[in-house]
Amino acid sequence: MRAQQEKPQRIVAVGSGKGGVGKSTVAVNLAVALAALGHQVGLLDTDIHGPDVGVMLGARRRGGAAGEVMLPIGHREPLTEVARMPAVERFGVRTFSVGMLIGERQAVKLDGRFAGMLVQQLIADVAWGPLDVLLLDLPPGTAEPHETVARQVKPDGVVLVTTPQEVAQIDTARMLQFYEAAHVPVLGTILNMSYFVCPDCGARHTIWPRHDTAGGPLAYPILAELPLTPAIASAGDAGRPIVAIQPESAAAAAFFEAARRFWARLGETKAP
Repeated sequence: MRAQQEKPQRIVAVGSGKGGVGKSTVAVNLAVALAALGHQVGLLDTDIHGPDVGVMLGARRRGGAAGEVMLPIGHREPLTEVARMPAVERFGVRTFSVGMLIGERQAVKLDGRFAGMLVQQLIADVAWGPLDVLLLDLPPGTAEPHETVARQVKPDGVVLVTTPQEVAQIDTARMLQFYEAAHVPVLGTILNMSYFVCPDCGARHTIWPRHDTAGGPLAYPILAELPLTPAIASAGDAGRPIVAIQPESAAAAAFFEAARRFWARLGETKAP
């Protein structure tokens, strides 16, 4: 007898359209903050060719996997409960990534046209358990799996991640078009690397000029402005997110602020 997979209450995409803006770092810390606030959270790394979520959560697979790796691109019938791949729980978050199936130095040889199909299968085939929300950490760009996520998965909302520079906001706006066209609500924007706090004098400094592009990501509610600090990157490299290991820090406080505002905005959207 085939067990019916329990669906997440909500699915929310986290994306930027541009690489290098710290989107995965934001997604990881946002997920851990939501879990710390008492929510049941899942986090799926949808970046097939550059999966980083497992590393940032300390669930990494070093070296190279032996032989070829079979990825669950499609099958006719739903998997049994026993056949589903188990989610890995870290810091209260249930997570899964292609990076958990392959070695860190092993490349994924997958035609980009199948990326969306793979994401759909991972949502269905991973044993998530009951979830209040499943976050999808999206890859950069506007190719697949964005089209499939926007039009087939149909998330309950999207969170935009950008940095102050105009070029980052332009790229984020390109990705945003997919979700606006699919009538996916924009829950808000997280402005990453917004400022730097001097460790000696405590003064707050702007690193890059801020450009509020008309109709761009900053036109939506700002969930939080995050600092540029080595502590966030060091924590991610160590597989121990700063929200988990330094919850009283100013950086963690910014992520908790984002999590609270995220949850409030999500509550305003139509229930599934």
